Amino acid sequence: MDDLSVVLKGAGITFFGFFASKIFGYIYSIIIARSLHPSEVGILAVAAGVLGFVIMFANLGVPMGVLRYVPFYKSRGQDAKVKGTLLSGIAITFVSSIVFALALFFFSDFIGLGVYNEPVVSNVLKVFSIAVPFAAISSLLIITIQSFKQLQYRVLTRNIMENIVKISSFLVLFFFGFRVMAASFALLFSYVVSLFLAFFFIEKKIFPFVKSKIKAEYHLKTLMSFSWPLFAATFFALLLTTIDFFMLGYFLDTAAVGIYSMSETLSRLILVVEQCLIILFVPIATGYFALGKKDEISLLFKTITRWIFLFSLPILVFLVLFSAPLLEAFYGAQYVPGFISLSILSIGFFFVGAVGPTHDMLKAIGKPKYNLANTIVSAVVNVALNWTLIPICGLAGAAFATAFSYMLWNVLSLVEVYYLTKIHPYTKTYVHPVVSVAILAVPLWFLRFFGPNVNSFPLPLNIAILAVYSGVFYIVYLGLVVVLGGLNKEDLMVLRRIEDKTGFKINFLRNFVKRFS
Repeated sequence: MDDLSVVLKGAGITFFGFFASKIFGYIYSIIIARSLHPSEVGILAVAAGVLGFVIMFANLGVPMGVLRYVPFYKSRGQDAKVKGTLLSGIAITFVSSIVFALALFFFSDFIGLGVYNEPVVSNVLKVFSIAVPFAAISSLLIITIQSFKQLQYRVLTRNIMENIVKISSFLVLFFFGFRVMAASFALLFSYVVSLFLAFFFIEKKIFPFVKSKIKAEYHLKTLMSFSWPLFAATFFALLLTTIDFFMLGYFLDTAAVGIYSMSETLSRLILVVEQCLIILFVPIATGYFALGKKDEISLLFKTITRWIFLFSLPILVFLVLFSAPLLEAFYGAQYVPGFISLSILSIGFFFVGAVGPTHDMLKAIGKPKYNLANTIVSAVVNVALNWTLIPICGLAGAAFATAFSYMLWNVLSLVEVYYLTKIHPYTKTYVHPVVSVAILAVPLWFLRFFGPNVNSFPLPLNIAILAVYSGVFYIVYLGLVVVLGGLNKEDLMVLRRIEDKTGFKINFLRNFVKRFS
């Protein structure tokens, strides 16, 4: 079985892990929001953003180097180099993580008191400083598991056990009277468990590099020379996704950050469709490019982009119309002021999917440097817009800055994909979902503003009612798309090719498309 088939066979495991992580993530966000005050949620959001940067610096891009060289050497049967690469990565990460953990500990007071005037931020960062080595090394080990294509262990460690430990630890500590610090220690405990579990799987199930008598061959220079450029890309990507939290806390207060963070979390529901389809797109597109099959790449790109647009559009409409009820149902009335931010961010994230998997197209055709340039430009624009708009517009300013930056990021890649390949994803078939959602948006609008107040019902009944509303809306929308002729033979062709490549037979879906296309 070739590597492409192995990757695609793992798509089912990846899907499961992705959905498990999403479900646990939203459960945790609901628990945190309903247990803590928005200012405390904001403190956690700011501190978590700082921790993300520190972990990134501690890793120095080494995990991506391990992901590159472990399978490379393993495919050649060079186990000595595999062991040397892994031990080198651990050694580099261990030393750098200790250095940056100490730096975070000593600068925690400056960040908490000097920048945000919040003593609790300092305390949370001190706990997070202890978490840095565990987080950095566990990330490296989990990437190592991925490099051996043992995705079931990655999913069990990162997507399931890490989340279970985090949620259960928080609930226990909160029961004993801890609040923000409960969440801080819960995150620390989750990283500790993740590290030891990942080490166990590698040593006992995958590649015993500690007890093995194989003499390691070290290639530190090779590993670092590959990793450093990827570090720069990671830095600007993280800056693009977190700068709004930092600047909201600086210009406003941590309560604003807490409200905004829940809006941002909920708005990312719209990315679920894109993230699911990308799992299939990347390996198939890369394989087609390697074989020089431009027509197949074009068809796949156009169809996947249309699917993302088709299935994401009703989510966007529902998030915008029900922004306030959704925030109150999930997180409580104190988070309702973030409804405008939720609407703006939802539009921005919808646009990410609407232009298609352009970033992955650039990777598939061997042009990753374009992605780096686009990320840098978008991150700089995001900083400038946040700096300008937050003092004027508050939460809405931060949301607009982030949404616009994401739009810019994707438009740049769309233009570059067209310049390099002459491929674009748009056809007249986009009219069908637009007409369908426009027709159904009218009764949905009346239901929102003249129907019963969903949040007059207790939790979780209010969430269940919203789920019924959204489910019925979604099903009727898809039915209307079919009636209007929104499916075509290209959909059937791509489905068949996905089945051929993955070995997964989706008979009911294929027969449905075949009947109505």
